[in-house]
Amino acid sequence: MLELVSIVARGALVLTSMLDLVSIVARGALVLTSTLELVSIVARGALVSNLVELCIVKFIAVMDSYERSGWAVLRLSGLMCVALASACADARDTGAPNADTPNADTPSRDAAEGVRAEDHTGDVTDPGFIYGRVATDDGSVFEGRIRWGTDEEALWTHYFNGAKSDNPWVAALREEERPTERRAVGLLGVEVVGWDREVDLARPFMVRFGDLARIEPRGRALDVTLRSGTTVHLDRFGADDLADGLQVWDTERGRVELDEWSVVSIDFMSPAAAVQGPPPLRGTVRAGSSTFTGLIQWNRQQSLRDDELRGESDAGETTFTFAEIRSIERSGPEAVRITTVAGELSELSGTRSTGLDHRGVYVDDARFGRVLVSWQAFDRVDFADRGEAGNPDAADRTSARPTGVVAPAYHDFEVGHALAGTVATRHGEVLRGRLVFDLDESETTETLDAPAGGIDYTIPFALVRSITRMNGSTTRPDGSTARPGASTTRPDGLTTRPDGSTARPDGSIKRPDGSTARPDGSTTRPDGSTPLVRIELADGRTLDVEPEGDVGPDNAGVLVFADDDGPATYVPWADVGRIEFSLDRDPAPH
Repeated sequence: MLELVSIVARGALVLTSMLDLVSIVARGALVLTSTLELVSIVARGALVSNLVELCIVKFIAVMDSYERSGWAVLRLSGLMCVALASACADARDTGAPNADTPNADTPSRDAAEGVRAEDHTGDVTDPGFIYGRVATDDGSVFEGRIRWGTDEEALWTHYFNGAKSDNPWVAALREEERPTERRAVGLLGVEVVGWDREVDLARPFMVRFGDLARIEPRGRALDVTLRSGTTVHLDRFGADDLADGLQVWDTERGRVELDEWSVVSIDFMSPAAAVQGPPPLRGTVRAGSSTFTGLIQWNRQQSLRDDELRGESDAGETTFTFAEIRSIERSGPEAVRITTVAGELSELSGTRSTGLDHRGVYVDDARFGRVLVSWQAFDRVDFADRGEAGNPDAADRTSARPTGVVAPAYHDFEVGHALAGTVATRHGEVLRGRLVFDLDESETTETLDAPAGGIDYTIPFALVRSITRMNGSTTRPDGSTARPGASTTRPDGLTTRPDGSTARPDGSIKRPDGSTARPDGSTTRPDGSTPLVRIELADGRTLDVEPEGDVGPDNAGVLVFADDDGPATYVPWADVGRIEFSLDRDPAPH
């Protein structure tokens, strides 16, 4: 017994020593964090009060987490990164140079910081490249073609992504109108306790680079100004494309690589002279019975002909540039078959660009805006030659451009206008005025997002004539559908909140006929079929999509402003029957 007591005592001593060590390391890390912050802030001329404030906040956070869990060391590694980023960002908020006037006398950064000469052999002149003026924290101004990250967004048709810091449209709702969702705890199919809570109305931000006028980092935020004049505030630490840095092909000094924290502002514009770069990828993607033609981003990333595709082949690790590839065909769950321009065949596998981790293929199809073909739906892509005409059914004006020019220019993107139209409710009420869809989208440059058959459609509202909640057309469990373009949905996920009927723990309602109701008013029938949502496009085409994304149960409803200066009428998504958008656009308010 005494020996056991001794062992336990020694164990307790070891544990105490370990906790002491954690405390010491935590305090040391805190000191290091503060020191690094001091260097960063003083170097940029920030106020000492910023350091004091940051140190106090971080000291409280560290001690609180240490007291509760003892994992202070682990958390401090992340804290140090955030502290450095915050300090640099706060310092940059003051004394930022004016980006409107380039300083031709400012020397470029040296080679160690990313200025490199470029060989433009094989490049083409194309107005589709993103172009702008980038001001940095050392007073430099770079102007030229821009590409995000190493091999990411490069064209005006590509999308800038972020996370909105707030939702200003919530202020137009009365307290009782704010959407709620049911949460419940059950036992053996019986609800034990349940409650309603407000739905998180934070929304992601996604817009084409051709619709942007300016990006301006402001500490922990990003201010993004659209060409319409509307400014959107983004949470810098939520998610944004700027985090990967960018490259600028300065017209005088060559290629410059910039990290996100060195950027003070980015102003987008049409170039005064011709811009050269690698030819954009263009071709036709086949996914089952669907075919899409236009500009292409492989794996949501590679979009130029000098980008590379890597994988494992019989010869070992193999790399192709997309300029060498004529077609890519999925040959299995984890492999693709490459046909080169020279007619050679090769099987590639072993990377996320060639297997189950593949993130899909973007196609800028003029009929729909942009589609994302998932890896599961993808069959084949055939790349077009430089300047080769595309699918005539796409009515793609870029196919008539001169040889080598395949992408829309900055001036091809219309300035955004306010959404307006008519909302017909399921109760027979008709409302007209300016619209805010899903308590988020309010301009024609914003997008309607919905899936169908493994394909995600991202359609600018400028191309949308109407949205109709349908009770007729369905997609069935066996994959059949009343109209082409839809696929099987999950019957077990189609539910709604209780309205007085017997409720399940998940909030769904089982009707006497065996059907299951869901919040948006659609129904899962006993055979598993799902009513669809029909989108009519401005050119008269119709597209039946699954009730997910912007047209699913998470839709937060529609605001209708009969008078710009008056209050809005709120229509929950469950009450929406049909929305018709006006094609006569008024300028977007801002």
